[in-house]
Amino acid sequence: MNNESFFYHLSKLKSLRINGIKDLPHLPDGFKRLTSLENLRIDKCSKLQSLSPGLHHLTSLKKLRIHGCSELEMPNDDGSDAIMWQHLQSLSVLRLAGLPKLVALPQGLQQLTTLQEIKFYGCENLEALLENISNLKSLKRLDIWDCPKLKSLPEGIDCLTSLETLEIGSCPILLERCREDKGDYWPKISHIRQLELEPIKEEKSIFPKTCGLFNSAKIFQALKRRHNICSY
Repeated sequence: MNNESFFYHLSKLKSLRINGIKDLPHLPDGFKRLTSLENLRIDKCSKLQSLSPGLHHLTSLKKLRIHGCSELEMPNDDGSDAIMWQHLQSLSVLRLAGLPKLVALPQGLQQLTTLQEIKFYGCENLEALLENISNLKSLKRLDIWDCPKLKSLPEGIDCLTSLETLEIGSCPILLERCREDKGDYWPKISHIRQLELEPIKEEKSIFPKTCGLFNSAKIFQALKRRHNICSY
């Protein structure tokens, strides 16, 4: 895949999935030929460390999903990586899952006003999201699951009038700050129409111990979450 000739005739390619390539340390410069690519999914590339130089060429990209890349880092300074993200002016969906080296998000994401959905699952060392997301005027959904070190929500979340859904689960530090009774974030998120705050995601069984009409809604929500996490 690092051979640029591999991409030579792929200028009209709309969707690409990269799965299980063990010797891919970065996205190749050959991505500059993928001018029509709208959907990119990267799964279980265990040696992938960087999304550059390839990512910044994907100006038509709408959906980016990355899962299970144990060495991937995303520097959050103002250097070349921040500039790289700013090129993705068509991106509407970003999903990141199973990235243990992800500590913070690239600040270049703050400029992507087209983003409508952001989801994080199982980023165990993620400590910070973006500093400020007030520019993300199109954002409709934000999901954060299994990020136990995450301590804060971004500034400006209370300004996002388009944000319809916020889900936070198995993030104990953050959830404490989102509690309805005394959390300092509660006044900033209480207006969100679909708000789901789950202190612990059940591992042994997704079904409540008792049955009935009331619990059927919980069963449905649990099944939906399990599907979302698995399909990401």
